Amino acid sequence: EEGQKPSKEGKAEAKAEGAPAKALAKEPEKPPAGESKAEGEAAPKAAAKKVAAKLAAKQAAASKNTEEKGDAYYQLKVRILSARGLRNADDSFGGTSDPFCICEIPGKPKSRFQTKVIFDTTEPVWNLEVELTGAALADCLKFIVYDKDTFSSKDLLGSVELPPTKFLPGGFSGELKLLDTNG
Repeated sequence: EEGQKPSKEGKAEAKAEGAPAKALAKEPEKPPAGESKAEGEAAPKAAAKKVAAKLAAKQAAASKNTEEKGDAYYQLKVRILSARGLRNADDSFGGTSDPFCICEIPGKPKSRFQTKVIFDTTEPVWNLEVELTGAALADCLKFIVYDKDTFSSKDLLGSVELPPTKFLPGGFSGELKLLDTNG
């Protein structure tokens, strides 16, 4: 995309798995399965389940809307694993970045979820897995990594979009180079 500059640092690893949740009745073939995954620091299982339950409730309404339109949609398992080589946005304060990652399908705010904040590191490990329902064939996944700040707004550490051609039909597991890493 215009305005986004690749950087030598800032990479995230992602993996996603998906399967069609519903296909159009007139469609000659079933929609392909999909997969996408990102990398981060381990989150407790209880917290991950709570995030997944909250997201499932949000997505139920989105899925109903998609069904009413008759569109094919997919259920994706998105796993944000970790990141490495992130910029230290807190260096001028004598600290280290406190990164977290947001994942979403652009234009579908109910798909949005985020990892927990990992304090004082440029190498966070999240290991968060969430199921997204209501992804259409043309939907991409956007990963945005921020530094959490207590007394000011969050700092962008990088972002990347994973187009559906990269995770549908066979899935994706790998490292993604973050763009906009200069803040």
